[in-house]
Amino acid sequence: GYEHYEISNFCKPGAYSRLRTLVANFSLISYDITATSDPVDGGTITGAGTYNHFFTCTLTATASEGYSFVNWTKDGVVMSTNASYSFMVTENAAYVANFTKSIFNITATTDPEGSGDIEGAGSFLYGETCTLTVTPHDDYKFINWTLNDQVVSEEESITFVVTADAAYIAHLESTEDVAEQTGISVSVYPNPAKEKLTIETSELVKMYEIYTINGVLVSKQRGGTDKIEINVESFAAGT
Repeated sequence: GYEHYEISNFCKPGAYSRLRTLVANFSLISYDITATSDPVDGGTITGAGTYNHFFTCTLTATASEGYSFVNWTKDGVVMSTNASYSFMVTENAAYVANFTKSIFNITATTDPEGSGDIEGAGSFLYGETCTLTVTPHDDYKFINWTLNDQVVSEEESITFVVTADAAYIAHLESTEDVAEQTGISVSVYPNPAKEKLTIETSELVKMYEIYTINGVLVSKQRGGTDKIEINVESFAAGT
């Protein structure tokens, strides 16, 4: 029992005795509940301490940054997979909160699609190092890497410490563009052209040059105008 009990009329059988009152005193039994983290820096624990017999203990594990809670074990036996674990205390016991490092996914794509090859993407443990490298395809050149629409590097290889899921984009541009990035808009028609090719620009252009896909110059003409027509009948098919 948890409280004292009053016991009356203890006497020797068959004999008269003065009535006495005896008090039986009981003390509460208490137990020590300990709890540790594995690994030590995997998280923090609350709820451990000294508890009376049949009282309820609640242990709560909170994972550190980069870790995830796995389970509670006692003597190597899994007791719960909930971070908050409640049980009735009946003995001294040592519990272990088990944690594991979080795994994050690093993805990487090219823009435009198919403009290059990327190496290094995959799954990484928290704190590991990832190196992404893009190799532009022919007729493309690398511009920059972005993450969440923010430029993070202008180098083809980028190295960083993994702390969360992330989606990187390698931006490239075609080296075959009709107009360089000069702010001048260009219209070329018809496409394909069999007899006459018309080029219109938003500003006056001093010189027009036409190259094949392999970079061979096939036509050069002075401009000084915002529209020019070029005879392409003599060009080989597919130029």
